Amino acid sequence: MKDEEFEKIMDVWASYEIKSAPQLHPTEKMYQMVEAKKRKVIFPIYVRWALAGIAAASIILLAILHPAIFRPAGMEEPSVGQRRGLVSEKGVTTKGPLTPGGRGPKKGPVFFNQLIFHYQKQDSRTAQAINIQTPKPERITLTSDDNYSLLLQPARDLYIYIYQLDSYGRLMKIFPNDVYSFTQNPLRQGETYRFPSEPNWFYLVKNKGEERIYIVASAQPNQEWEDLHDKYNKADNKQKKQEIFSRLLKEIDVIVEEQSEIAAGWVFVFNQR
Repeated sequence: MKDEEFEKIMDVWASYEIKSAPQLHPTEKMYQMVEAKKRKVIFPIYVRWALAGIAAASIILLAILHPAIFRPAGMEEPSVGQRRGLVSEKGVTTKGPLTPGGRGPKKGPVFFNQLIFHYQKQDSRTAQAINIQTPKPERITLTSDDNYSLLLQPARDLYIYIYQLDSYGRLMKIFPNDVYSFTQNPLRQGETYRFPSEPNWFYLVKNKGEERIYIVASAQPNQEWEDLHDKYNKADNKQKKQEIFSRLLKEIDVIVEEQSEIAAGWVFVFNQR
C-alpha cells in the first residue's frame, strides 16, 4: 500500500472514531504508528535498488579479478585448464611411428593401438603428435599459450586412469573427470577417445617447470583407487587431499615400474616455461 493511501485511510478512521465516540480517542501507540508511517524514508526505493545493484556488480567484479577469495577452503586453483584450439591449426604432423605394437613399458600384452600426445604451438600452423609408447618419447617445452591433448585407442576393453603431476607437486586427475570429459570407464576396444573432449584442448595455467602425465591401463577396475577418489572429493581441506594423492602417486609408480598382464603404466614428461 502506498504511503498516501495509508495516511488517508488512517485520517478518515480517526475522524470517524472521534465523531462517533468523542470520549474514545486513538491510543498514543496508534498516533506513533501513523507518525512513523508519515516520516520520509531516508533512502527512497529507487536509491535502495541502485545501491543493491552497485553491491552486486562489485561482488561479480571481485570474483572475476580475485577468484581465490570465493574458492571454498581446501580447493586449490587448477593448474590444467581447457579452451578451444588455435585458429591456425591446419593439420597434424607426426614424430615417429604412432603404432609401435602398443605394448607396455616392458615386454607384455598389448594395451593400446594408439597412445598419442598432441600439442599445438601458438606460432605453428600444424599440430604435432608424439607417441607416448615409444621407449624415449621426445621431450618438448610448452608455454601457457600452447595447447595439448591425449588420444587413446585401447586394444581391448580397459579401465583407464590419467593424472598430471604439475610443477608445483600437485597431482591433477584428468580421467575419469567430468570437468574434461563425460566419458566413463571402461573404454572399449578399438574406439578412439580424446581428452579433453573436442573441441577443447588442455593448457597450463601458471606452471613453470617439469610436467608429468601418468596413464594407467587395467583390465579390471581398481576399487581401491575408486575409494581414494571418493575420499579425495569429500576431503574438506588441502592437506587431506594432498595426503590421498601422495598415496595414489606411489601406487601409480609401482604399476609403471612393475608392468603386469593385467595392468601397465606410462609416464610422459614435458616442460613448461
